[in-house]
Amino acid sequence: MGWVFDRTLYYLFSGLAPGILLIGSLYLLSAGVAALGQDRLFADAVASPLEDNSLPELALFGARALIESVLFQTLFTGVFIKFLLKAMSPILAIYLAGALFAVGSFSFDMSWFLLGLVSAGLFKATGSLIGPVVFHCAASISGLLIAGPLSNLIPFLVFLY
Repeated sequence: MGWVFDRTLYYLFSGLAPGILLIGSLYLLSAGVAALGQDRLFADAVASPLEDNSLPELALFGARALIESVLFQTLFTGVFIKFLLKAMSPILAIYLAGALFAVGSFSFDMSWFLLGLVSAGLFKATGSLIGPVVFHCAASISGLLIAGPLSNLIPFLVFLY
């Protein structure tokens, strides 16, 4: 399936590096929005699903993010990309894997496509699912941050799509 553990630290870092870049870019973007004086453009229009940030709620989200990451990456990256890489060129296989990932999430938007694209690229580069799972978890954490403490980014990110 792609669960290779012989170079685990390398695989962890391969998923953690782009994940840290993703989360770090959110904080930089938030600082930029705050510096422009548009800190709370539509403050009353956005209701955060994590108002109180309670520990059970965060633990449940963390467990869901981990389970979702393992299942999605095992199915879409671990199974589909192997068949696609055998059937076509690597570039085309990675793009098609990103599209399948977005369609499989039942939400064909750019964020799911990019998540699938990066995951397929990480899998092609490392041959293991550890990096894609770690990156998927980081993407889920960035979604939690956008829904919670960085909710001032929602109007800005909506205009980017």
